[in-house]
Amino acid sequence: MGSISLIAAFVAGLISFLNPCVLPLVPGFLGYLSGVSLSDPRSRHKVFINSFFFVLGFSFVFAILGVLLNSVLAATSQSLRVLLSRSGGIIIILFACHLLGIIRIPILEKEHRIALRTGLKPTYFLSFIFGAVFAVGWTPCVGALLGGVLTLAATSPGLSFILLMSYALGLGVSFLFVGFFSALAIKVISGSARFFKFFNIGVGFFVLALGILIFSGRLSSLVSPVSLNIRAGLAPATVELPGISKDDTWQARRAMKEKKYKMANELIPQGGFINTGPLRLADLVGKKVILLDFWTYSCINCLRTFPYLKDWYSRYKDSGLEIIGVHSPEFEFEKKYDNVAAAVKKLGITFPVVLDNDHSNLSLYGTVYWPTKYLIDIDGFIVYKHIGEGGYRETELKIRELLAERKGVLGQGRLSAQKESVVPEDAVEVDFSKIKTPEIYLGSQTTRGNFGNSEGLKYNEVIDYKLPASLKDNEVYIEGAWYNGPDYLELKSAKGRIVLTCQARVVNIVAGAVDGEVPLKIKIDGKAVSETIRGQDVSQEGGVMVRAFDLYNIVAEKEYGKHELEIEVEGSGFAAYAFTFG
Repeated sequence: MGSISLIAAFVAGLISFLNPCVLPLVPGFLGYLSGVSLSDPRSRHKVFINSFFFVLGFSFVFAILGVLLNSVLAATSQSLRVLLSRSGGIIIILFACHLLGIIRIPILEKEHRIALRTGLKPTYFLSFIFGAVFAVGWTPCVGALLGGVLTLAATSPGLSFILLMSYALGLGVSFLFVGFFSALAIKVISGSARFFKFFNIGVGFFVLALGILIFSGRLSSLVSPVSLNIRAGLAPATVELPGISKDDTWQARRAMKEKKYKMANELIPQGGFINTGPLRLADLVGKKVILLDFWTYSCINCLRTFPYLKDWYSRYKDSGLEIIGVHSPEFEFEKKYDNVAAAVKKLGITFPVVLDNDHSNLSLYGTVYWPTKYLIDIDGFIVYKHIGEGGYRETELKIRELLAERKGVLGQGRLSAQKESVVPEDAVEVDFSKIKTPEIYLGSQTTRGNFGNSEGLKYNEVIDYKLPASLKDNEVYIEGAWYNGPDYLELKSAKGRIVLTCQARVVNIVAGAVDGEVPLKIKIDGKAVSETIRGQDVSQEGGVMVRAFDLYNIVAEKEYGKHELEIEVEGSGFAAYAFTFG
């Protein structure tokens, strides 16, 4: 969504300045701030400097608003962002209907003009202050446009700051132009007054189109045709494709693919890179076949795919395969670079990893699931997508097909003979039909309803929990004083307990220690966990020392079964996020 959203915000800033409620007032206003007449050519320098400080004033306010939006929205869940997108689209469409005169929204017709006192001496500081006040709302008509940009920012956590600064840039460039070419601006404004009545109609259609695109979730798709700098001058194709001869050009091959596939979107760089410096898909298209893997390091479903990913990378890297992991965090602690870097090292991942901390790339590719894999061919087209675990043989066959095409396109002969697909030694097979307990999230804002304590979950409160006399299956119960965070529970008392009756073979807990380390004791059906069923993170004594924020494997049975799991927490500062099962 990135580039199109920024352009839309910039255009909204330009349109806000050109609004008939604003434009006629600008010359006199800037003249007052400068203490001179805008018609005097000798005053150009003073007017421009005052205009500059005026622009700094409202840009400062928009910058603060952008930072606040980023902070508040960055931690929201993907499902909430989809809801924000739908709601935001409706709000922008309503703004458009107001501008087109279809409906009337009284609050958008309320004036917010600045009353200028002639006793104030014009100064640069005064210009800055008036610019800040202007950002709060000067005229009635700016409300719809600025409201549209704010709504767009709310649907794009992580881009809020940039969006509002793009709006400020569009508005600011216009003010600076008038400040520098003041005499010319007066003539243009005077001569265009008769066209003002048509302005709101054009603006209304612009805002309407923006609202429809946001509501439908198709705003990001507009980026695709220009998102990659596809390299021209590739060698003619030497592979046989349906309807394409060996002598046909790259343009003909691309034209055929455009009827069936979408171009890949360029990744939005934010959050940093691991195992690589800054990279662009555009630099790989025409050279490599690319596998994009959207994942997060506490996701057990993602972790179970890595034996296959690492095996493919080892076997096909020299044949032209590049795997790029796009780390899109589920929890706040997964946004920290050092945490992700440590997880990448622990997992033995050697291919490049791009951090997607605000889910910009997850949204850009239109997915809400971990893991999701995309295969991008030599020409930059997305030709394959797989959601979740499984499909490994199918995916590998598609990789080989695309690598064969690549070799033909680059004139490198044929791909080596088909290697028999193998199951990596460390791969874990899961029978999902035998797992009866769903994933359990422990945060007050992420819970899925399977929290059993009658005290319930209340955000930002510390609650003293008691275990009930009877426990229901597949619901988690806790004991002790726990702080209710948005996506976690943190033990505040010296001791605490977690009890869960579940049906699975493997049990994992996503957790961490807020300060230092916290020991856990694991019990199964009232007894210390035995050697045969303890997870890989459990010691021989049946304990787990929780330090880093990570996924801890606490139970690993050979057979699926139903058991009561009890975790005794011996120390405050233990933060629990979720249970996952296998």
